Amino acid sequence: MNGVEKKIYPTLFTFNLPEEGLNFINELVYTKIVEGNLNYSLTSAFMEGLILLQETYPNVPKRLSLKRRYYKGGAQKNKGKIHKTSIVSSLEINSWIEDYIVHKLKEDLFFSKTSFVKDLLRELEKKYSNKLLKIPNPNQ
Repeated sequence: MNGVEKKIYPTLFTFNLPEEGLNFINELVYTKIVEGNLNYSLTSAFMEGLILLQETYPNVPKRLSLKRRYYKGGAQKNKGKIHKTSIVSSLEINSWIEDYIVHKLKEDLFFSKTSFVKDLLRELEKKYSNKLLKIPNPNQ
């Protein structure tokens, strides 16, 4: 090596997961664990969905400004039940997510982190449609 190492800065990415998204992720994690991937988790599912999203949108332009967005999505209707959660990711990943959201804001003024998560879930659903196991109900 030439003495210059690329540093990875871990950051927390907090997001809202709609109820149906949480159910889907839980079924995906359950399926992966049953298949033998005992380390598969919410973070694994998120990262897999992110890779699929990056493959679908390979040319997301960089933001012109590194200013943070402050839109909180307060005007959205019919939010339904939401679960707040987070993953540890890298600054590079968070930056791509912000670039994606800013890019999508040009098409939809109300596009938010939750909209991003729904796009990510849609990519996972395309890959795993009709391939997930139902989580057994222990009360039956």
